[in-house]
Amino acid sequence: MAVWLIILLVVVLIFLFTRMSHLKYKIIIGLIIFLVLTFYLAINKNLSDEKISLFTIEGAETAVKTYFSWMGHVIKNLGSLTGNAAKVDWWHVSSNVTNTK
Repeated sequence: MAVWLIILLVVVLIFLFTRMSHLKYKIIIGLIIFLVLTFYLAINKNLSDEKISLFTIEGAETAVKTYFSWMGHVIKNLGSLTGNAAKVDWWHVSSNVTNTK
């Protein structure tokens, strides 16, 4: 049942997407479609062992909390990665590469 609701939502959003002429709205709708699909696929795949129902308030609340916790960890890890990449002395890294010609 949930799969058909997702498919219907995507079809409606695609219909709206093709009717809009402004690029800003197309980007927003594309982002919404991406977030909804990733949310559904992530919850379906990763929480399938816990049998969380998205049609109950408690299940939906647990799923949303888990999803945004994952997203927070992704953002935190990207920040850490960016910070560590900024600390590297890139001038000395490139001089250590040997010329194979």
